[in-house]
Amino acid sequence: MSIVSDAYSAITNSELMSSYVSSDNVRAFNLPQELIDKTKETVMLITATGYKRGGFAGDYSTKKLETCQIQVWYAPDADMDGLTTTLIHLMEQNHIFSRQGPGQDVDPDTLQVFDTFPFWREKKEII
Repeated sequence: MSIVSDAYSAITNSELMSSYVSSDNVRAFNLPQELIDKTKETVMLITATGYKRGGFAGDYSTKKLETCQIQVWYAPDADMDGLTTTLIHLMEQNHIFSRQGPGQDVDPDTLQVFDTFPFWREKKEII
């Protein structure tokens, strides 16, 4: 499965994450307008950001580094630190690791505080 599918499954099936964001408000690849309009609720979007091949053995690569980002638009009363800590621990439990992100900002369209979390994982591929 892809890193996006695995991250989506981990988040939507986590009891801990459900205290921060409803699984109905988590999407992969695109956000429908109905979620964009939910400015009073926390919303997540998971998207793939790329991959690269590595671990070359002769003429063939044996590893694939996958990357994704998880964007979070916070509800006005959201526990941002709690969500961040829980999200990073949940991803690490699923062998998906965080990189330094740009930090929180305000979305100019919705005026919500949002954050972007970049993640990566390395998969070994046997040919």
